[in-house]
Amino acid sequence: MKHKLRREKGLLWQMIAAMVAVLVPLGLVISLLFAQSSNVMKKNWDSTQKNNTRIISGRIDDYVQGVYSASDAFATDPRMQEKVDTVYKQRSQKLLAMRYIKNNLFAGYNLLQDNPQISVIYHTGNGQIFNLLDPSQDETIVRQVLEELGVNEPEKLGKFCWYPLQDNQFQSNPYWEIRKDRVVVGSRRIYQSAKMQYPYVHIFAIQEKKLYDLYADIAAEAQVEVYLLDENNNLLSSTQEFAVASGQPPEYVEQWVNMDTDESMIAFGDTAHTFYRWKSTLNGWTTVLVAPRSVILTQMQVLYTKVLWVLAIGVAAGIWSIARLYYRFTAPLSKVAKAMQQVDKGDWNAYVSPSGGQQISDMMETYNHMLESLNRNFDARLELERKEKELEMQVLMTQINPHFLYNTLETIVWKAGEAGRPDIGRMAASLGKLYRLSISGGMTVPLRQELSHLQAYMNIQQTRCPNQIQYVKKVSEELLDSSMILKLSLQPVVENSILYAMDGLERPMTIRIKAHMRKNCLMVWITDNGKGMGKEQLEQLRQRLQSANQPPPDPQKRRRSTGIGLWNIVQRMKMHLGTEATFAVYSKEGWGTCIKMVFPQNPTIS
Repeated sequence: MKHKLRREKGLLWQMIAAMVAVLVPLGLVISLLFAQSSNVMKKNWDSTQKNNTRIISGRIDDYVQGVYSASDAFATDPRMQEKVDTVYKQRSQKLLAMRYIKNNLFAGYNLLQDNPQISVIYHTGNGQIFNLLDPSQDETIVRQVLEELGVNEPEKLGKFCWYPLQDNQFQSNPYWEIRKDRVVVGSRRIYQSAKMQYPYVHIFAIQEKKLYDLYADIAAEAQVEVYLLDENNNLLSSTQEFAVASGQPPEYVEQWVNMDTDESMIAFGDTAHTFYRWKSTLNGWTTVLVAPRSVILTQMQVLYTKVLWVLAIGVAAGIWSIARLYYRFTAPLSKVAKAMQQVDKGDWNAYVSPSGGQQISDMMETYNHMLESLNRNFDARLELERKEKELEMQVLMTQINPHFLYNTLETIVWKAGEAGRPDIGRMAASLGKLYRLSISGGMTVPLRQELSHLQAYMNIQQTRCPNQIQYVKKVSEELLDSSMILKLSLQPVVENSILYAMDGLERPMTIRIKAHMRKNCLMVWITDNGKGMGKEQLEQLRQRLQSANQPPPDPQKRRRSTGIGLWNIVQRMKMHLGTEATFAVYSKEGWGTCIKMVFPQNPTIS
């Protein structure tokens, strides 16, 4: 008992050691694959940030292009020129003009529903200022801001000029939000060919928040810093509010931007960040993306730690499960092993009582069912052998049916009255050949012999019923001796067609037989153009053929036939040719019937 206990515990430790031996190399492989995946993640991360930089720059360009389009749309608008050229002596009239511009001109331009609008129009000729952004703002402050920006300088004629991030002096009441109170200002001197001068300046005061909203989603998802700089590297927008408040990017961004490089976009690594940039060809603005390296490194470290924890927990859970399942299933398995040893010694009643877990209990029940099936199979095989002998005896006994022989002899006697007719001799010869072939050979014979047997039968029937039965055979010569077929399997099928399908038929009946080889099986079709069967009658016939019990004989048919029915053929095919042999019936009322028979050439009988 102690030796057995030590052996069982030794098996347990072997199972645990085997599991550990598998999981440890698996952990090493996972670590190696993770290292390779980390390199791929870094490359993909770098590619993603480069693409994000391009996307942000593209969005900014689209917005700036909308600014240009808005300025172009009203540069030559006569209605705008009329309102701006008018010198208003009363402020109320000027306010009405500005209201008209906003509510009629700007609203009528549907592209401006999403694009920025002109904030201020400065008439350099008469000095008037149209503050469309906030008409209540003091014009002196607005004029001072424009003069400080130098929007009326000669070198800026016809150009669109941008100025660094600054406080919004065009608005009288602040929002008290840094991103809304800081604006990027753009100006453009408009040329009028009719006046041959530059009488207007379009001013756009774009809130920093408008620019920030264009890329905030990308920056948040990628966990990066974004800085938008003008062509002189002055700050225009940023994800960092401290930079927006000061109007200056961080020192490390300024140092990197000022590096001398010809590349339009580079990745420069330091201990903490990776930098990317993209310069716009539209206005020379530079999009700078600063990606903290800790983001990708932290993600990989967290993922690797999780993988190791999952692996460790899996090992612990596996050891516990093996120990528990081992002690739970060992005793039932030993019981099954002893029962199988008894079966091996000849005890076919060594059943076991199910116990243990659900799987082991199911296995023990399956073992009992298997043993019971084996016992039933022995009895079934004995019954099958007995039934096979009975069928063989039935075939031999029905080869010469007195009624059929009587009918044939009666026909010969009738023909004898017409002396000098050679068909009497042929009919008698066919009869002799028919019965000679039926008692020669084994259970399977060459196709040639079975077709000769059928031909002898057809000779007799065509003599009895001249001009009423036609027989067409389509079989290749090489199949006649190379293929084997169940003995007495074709003639009963043809006989069944003559007895049933021809009854009451007003036209001559044609029986066709063809055969060919497919996948080591002889395929035989027997068709007739007789009465056929309806669906209900056809289904009843198929059920009778598949029945394990022989159906009662048809007295009317028995009196006129050789006695070998279709059910007998189906049963003999199953016994001698196995499950691959098939017998199928197809029929349509008024059209005829088709019998398909499949004879395996190398049958496996279970």
